[in-house]
Amino acid sequence: MIVAEEYNSIKNYNLKKENLIFWNSFLNNNQNIISLPTYIEIHFKEIRKIFLEFIYDFGKTKLNKKEIKKYLIKKNGINLWYMSLISEKNYFKSQNLYDCFKLIALEKILKKKKIREIKILNLDKKTTLCIKKMCFENKINFQIIEVKKNENYIKNFFYKLPFFFTVPAQILKFLSSHFFIILRKHRKIKKNNNSITFFSYLYDIKKNEETKEFYLSQWGNIPSVINLKKTNINWFHHYIKNDLIESDRKALKIIKHLNINSPNNANHNLLYQFLNFFLIFKAIKNFICFSISARKLSSISKSIENKKYYKSLWFMLKDDWEKSLFGWTSFENFLYIEIFNKISKILPKQKIILYLQENQGWEHALLKSLRSMGHKNIIGIAGSGSVVRNWDLNYFEDKRFYNSEIDVNNKYPDYIAVNSDSSKKVIESTSIDKKKIIK
Repeated sequence: MIVAEEYNSIKNYNLKKENLIFWNSFLNNNQNIISLPTYIEIHFKEIRKIFLEFIYDFGKTKLNKKEIKKYLIKKNGINLWYMSLISEKNYFKSQNLYDCFKLIALEKILKKKKIREIKILNLDKKTTLCIKKMCFENKINFQIIEVKKNENYIKNFFYKLPFFFTVPAQILKFLSSHFFIILRKHRKIKKNNNSITFFSYLYDIKKNEETKEFYLSQWGNIPSVINLKKTNINWFHHYIKNDLIESDRKALKIIKHLNINSPNNANHNLLYQFLNFFLIFKAIKNFICFSISARKLSSISKSIENKKYYKSLWFMLKDDWEKSLFGWTSFENFLYIEIFNKISKILPKQKIILYLQENQGWEHALLKSLRSMGHKNIIGIAGSGSVVRNWDLNYFEDKRFYNSEIDVNNKYPDYIAVNSDSSKKVIESTSIDKKKIIK
């Protein structure tokens, strides 16, 4: 059996009589040709279930008789496990998630067809090594015809540098990129217990030509309805550079326009406006201390149980784990902790708190900070601007996860709001308490 990257990669080889598995190409499967993407589409729920079991078991893996989750609990109750890339399962941040699905699919096919030999053609080095580990575990002969060459040498060189080189460079880049926002003092928060607070993203800003008001399309008409009731609104915008808002100065300009053109009861701030150099220094200090203490967790591979799929999946996700312990992801998590702690302390008790729920790592810091100050009625808006889909892994957990009140409270708000029947159906399929779901 030959495993090739795609259909075009076999043109220079005489493989007409060979059984083929394509890693990337979408093709109709037949007796001699199998497309992993096509196979995954057909068996998606089964493969997703196996992957979610792996993530849950990984978090429960014991190192020196202690679960790795418990090594990541900080003094303020925040658990960095829920802020890790492994727990988050985000396709945009973890480039190898879909490859994990392919590895699970490949192993299922190999076992079903009782394949005894695999030849690799034009796959990248990492994928090749993962399949090699899989073959070793299943006593399958392994051979390499050709490995795909990595032509991006500069990016590859930077990628291989130790974190103690790359993280300081990324911190300096962050400070220089957001210098103007950090220096700009935030507007005073509306001091009213009847206020409503939004945690949003700063993108897709539009202007109503009739009223001349700016609005955020991802929230639909929710803010307008609240404005009619003259309820005070506090807005906290998460700014990430994008094609529409490519600089700090433009982000600050938009915030200024939002404050000028919004009703008097609305107040807009950027999250990074709550940073100062003392909090940044504190985040750096906590990051360094954590990275030193987390060194023992880098050897977790020796403690992973010898179960099917686990060894190859761990190798595919190892980089995500190390980024969450020692890389930029880890440092950024400590920044979010400081930001949300500061906001939660100065924010009076709110009538309702809403945020765009994607189950990203920073959301755990937000929830823990708000709840530590007694805030209730926290509502996550799932799939805002779109629908929640079955392949959105960040909305799914292993079924055992939902039996733990601690796990659920660490990752979920008090209520989950959805914008369609299809989204509601998907969220209900996750085994979350249906009383939490509102439409």
